[in-house]
Amino acid sequence: NKKEIRFRIVYGSRGDNTIRNEGFAFDNFRIGQRTKVAVMEYFTNANEFRSVEPDQLVNTLANNLYKDVFDIQYHTGYPSPDQMYEDNPTPSSARGVYYGISVNPYAMLDGGGFDPILNHSRSYDFVNQSPDSADILIRSLLSPDFDIDLVINQLSQPIQLTINIEALNDIAKKELTLHTVILEVKIDDPLYVGNNGVTEFESVARMMLPDAGGTTFNKAWVKGEKEDVVITCNEPFEYLTEDNTAIVVFLQDYASKEILQAAGYSPEEHIISYHDIREDGRQHRRSALRSNQSRHQPQRERARQPSEANPLSQTAKPLRHRQIQ
Repeated sequence: NKKEIRFRIVYGSRGDNTIRNEGFAFDNFRIGQRTKVAVMEYFTNANEFRSVEPDQLVNTLANNLYKDVFDIQYHTGYPSPDQMYEDNPTPSSARGVYYGISVNPYAMLDGGGFDPILNHSRSYDFVNQSPDSADILIRSLLSPDFDIDLVINQLSQPIQLTINIEALNDIAKKELTLHTVILEVKIDDPLYVGNNGVTEFESVARMMLPDAGGTTFNKAWVKGEKEDVVITCNEPFEYLTEDNTAIVVFLQDYASKEILQAAGYSPEEHIISYHDIREDGRQHRRSALRSNQSRHQPQRERARQPSEANPLSQTAKPLRHRQIQ
């Protein structure tokens, strides 16, 4: 609520350059809201004792940095299938095969791989390396190539989502995949307790829509180009309710595996990425909404107000349109 913010930049010099002491200048300097949202994909298992502390670490990072990162937790079939894997093994199996992961606990930040800015890998085995807040915050400072806007048309059967993608720069031809993951926000049912004794599970991946392969774009993009994807699921996961359903969508480079941008929704509707003002003066929503039932952060202003009659109903933009079922 501050009306005035003052930035101070301190410049130091030894004072020995008296001949050409002409000062200095900043090039390509910008002050603005962060617009990149990271994705933490975490492979775990309720029967694996080594997952207990990593579970707590991932949950803590996601709780504390809910504006900057989405966590998606895949429950695996190894060392032995836990109940969440048994309910639907597809999300865990598909993403594990894509990344070549066959152990847990294991986490990938924005698709993993070596990061020249961080100067280390964004893949974490929790023995040699674990994720931390600095890695997430540094990723959130990047300027993304894409903007994603998620609109929840309907969460009750059938689920229907509209995902608006806009290129913020010219992008050379490459294969990009839009993935949509339906999460159960929190599970505390005693039937899901495994051998390691953990009693609560957060952000559990339940379904991928329209399937585990996602929606593919194999083309070049021109700055300002838009795609509008509508996804409908007529057979929602039987254990999900509107009050305990979260959604994460992310755009991923298929070859490099880097996740370029993400958006999401959760019942508490915390804003996770930010308002900006376009040059034409219109308010612009960079991403969507995020939180968890266990994440008690103060409610923030919504980027777009839903209708009074149906809080989950919003109107899609008239963009290039794909219908996927």
